[in-house]
Amino acid sequence: VGHCPPFGENVTYAALSEIVKAQIGILDTDDDATARSRLDTALRAMTGAQEAARLADALGPLVGLPATGLSPDETESAWRRFLLAMASAAPTVLVFEDMHWAEDKMLRLVEMLGNLGEGFPLLVVATARPELRERRPDWTSAVTGTVSLSLGPMHDEHIATLCSLMVGQAVFPDESMAPLVELAGGNPLYAHEFVRMLVERGELRPIGEHWTLSDPNRAPMPQTVQAVIANRLDLLEQADRAVLQAAAVVGTQFWPGAVAAALGIGVDLVSRSLQRLQQRDLVAEHPTSVMAGQLEYGFRHVLVRDVCYQRLPRTERVSRHQRTADWLEQVVENRSSDLWEVLANHRWAAHEITRTLGMDPTAYAAPARAALHQAARRAYALFALDAAAASVDRALSIKLEEDPALDLLAAELKLFRDGDTFLNEGGILHLTELATKLVQIKDLNGAARAFTLLGMAAWARADRAAALSYLDEAVARYESMPESLEQAEALLELARVHMMNFETTPAIAAAEAAADIGNRLALAEVHANARITSATARCLVGDPEGTAELAAVTDHCRENRLVSHRRAIQNLAWACLEEGDLERHDRLLAEHSTELAGGLKLGTSFSREAQKAYWAGDWAGQLAAIRATMRRPTAEWDPHPILTAAWIRELRGESTSDEVIENVLRSARQSGFHRPLRSATANAALCRAVQGRFGEAESLLSELDADWRATIALPSAEWVSAAAHAAHLLGRKATKQVSALLELAPRKTPWLEAAMATVQGDHQTATMLYERIGDLSDRALSQAWAARVGELDATGLAELRAFANRNNAAGLLA
Repeated sequence: VGHCPPFGENVTYAALSEIVKAQIGILDTDDDATARSRLDTALRAMTGAQEAARLADALGPLVGLPATGLSPDETESAWRRFLLAMASAAPTVLVFEDMHWAEDKMLRLVEMLGNLGEGFPLLVVATARPELRERRPDWTSAVTGTVSLSLGPMHDEHIATLCSLMVGQAVFPDESMAPLVELAGGNPLYAHEFVRMLVERGELRPIGEHWTLSDPNRAPMPQTVQAVIANRLDLLEQADRAVLQAAAVVGTQFWPGAVAAALGIGVDLVSRSLQRLQQRDLVAEHPTSVMAGQLEYGFRHVLVRDVCYQRLPRTERVSRHQRTADWLEQVVENRSSDLWEVLANHRWAAHEITRTLGMDPTAYAAPARAALHQAARRAYALFALDAAAASVDRALSIKLEEDPALDLLAAELKLFRDGDTFLNEGGILHLTELATKLVQIKDLNGAARAFTLLGMAAWARADRAAALSYLDEAVARYESMPESLEQAEALLELARVHMMNFETTPAIAAAEAAADIGNRLALAEVHANARITSATARCLVGDPEGTAELAAVTDHCRENRLVSHRRAIQNLAWACLEEGDLERHDRLLAEHSTELAGGLKLGTSFSREAQKAYWAGDWAGQLAAIRATMRRPTAEWDPHPILTAAWIRELRGESTSDEVIENVLRSARQSGFHRPLRSATANAALCRAVQGRFGEAESLLSELDADWRATIALPSAEWVSAAAHAAHLLGRKATKQVSALLELAPRKTPWLEAAMATVQGDHQTATMLYERIGDLSDRALSQAWAARVGELDATGLAELRAFANRNNAAGLLA
């Protein structure tokens, strides 16, 4: 059973965490070593060794163990596999209570569990108030086999039965029952609390075998359940009422030690009070406790807790919250427990109540900020970025001196929540200032992390010089510290920057250094990512064994269910694209589309929709997709769609401003990366050639030629066809230049062969090769060149006219 805490006390994935800890037997008082041992032992008993290790990585943050760098998708997948493994071992009932308070991620998790649980002996029960249907009317509607039960008001006869059962076997005369049933109005909680109140006040008492209401006409008639509960609280002894109100501060679940700490009295006194309160049916002892040596209690109903809390003076709430937080802090110590979020709620409440009362909150400010910082890190470890950001925002709102470490976490969250906005709104400048401050205060780990993030942001904007500078700085700083996941991530990012610029030797060196750390620290994801980078670096320079290694590591990631499978698929799909195998490229991406969604990595903006539309010969669709691409700050990586759109518009009788073309060229030249420069110069050359500006086109091809000869790699589909088409339009000198350029390629690909056919004037062969690849746009261009020299037959001419008419591209028929 897992409970979702009320709004304002949200603990990330609280219900799931409760279920996992109960199943495995982990207590909040366990230290890291004990928790890890319990987790590993339980998982090995449920699954094989490899799967147990993978599940342990994902379940760790739920039970208070450090995160290991998995992605949100892989983590949630592992959580679902764990729950299904429970059902595979034995018929399982999972109960998620109070789902109307659950965060959206928790709702999605339960919904997906219902979808995936078909065929397992698994029953998932979720209870919620009607507010959930108002908030999410479609929740679980797509889950096969779902049964929704809506409970309306109880019938009068059932209320009467409930009241009778509450007072034992004695008979309840109709004349005494009638006013109770009328007052309840179909609300069982009202009936329950009202009967208890009357019994405690002595107005409903047994006489022989009957229960009698002393004077039904003068019975108190509270208008709400809360008023009934308040009447019951007034009947308590002062000591018991104080314990109950202190328990309300602790939370929906509480322990004698926490309540005693909140009140500043002995645990024995609290325990005796809780026994009396249990006899009055106000609290209930739970069968198990997450605190070693402490019984665990809960309120019979959340409204009991609400009334208790509301009736406590706000000045007293402050001290109760602060003392409760002190007690919890001793329990959690340095563990990343979900209690950090509970603790943070108490610290924050003490601070905010004090502030709103007009009192000085200084004494509560620093503890509140520190607890909120820890709570944010715990939520971040579970990829609950919104929850983490909410805690960070609260922490930053507390008026204290700036905390660069907290500011760094806030910046990191912004970078991964919305990278485009972060980059557009001065995020890099802010990160740079933070890095400087962290260096000044000698926060070595924070400074190194800041430089890593700066490198990632610069890489995303295709700023090679800045990316290398920042990542080199990060790697150098980590060398003086113990090996860590963060150090390995910095090395992996450095390897990727070198890889993307065809710098094979330094790319592989950095990747191997990261892999060594991954091996020593048992970081399977790091090792896999290092292999992916090394294999891709080899593919980029035309090493055929690189593709084989990339396929092998993709299989390894899939078999071991690693999050790096997503990246491996993307890179293998790219390798298939460069080999002219669009069918396999599309199949790989389509088969794993769910795995390619989400994640925390800041990605570049390669426009897949624009690319697909181009290959399909849908120029209108491509232009629409490119318009969205141009608005992104990471569009520096994508010059070819923007410039492809430019020459397509020319063929459609439209135009693109020189400013757009020159801006793209300027960005590509400034990037320091070969790839965007080659894509930009080739496609800009084709645009200028189509415009008849031959001198500019020739100059751009010469720039491409010079860059190509500086670092020869596999000719990319992004630019090789455009270069060949431009050369054909420019004439013999240009075709000889591009032909010589292509002959330097380390090996042939279908794209290279088609481009070579184009510059050699063999347009029929080029048309055939592009058709075989599945590229209808370049096929149409080859047909157009064939038509201009009278080499296109009637069938081909009809196809070309149909393509031109469909795309409003009269320029193809000129």
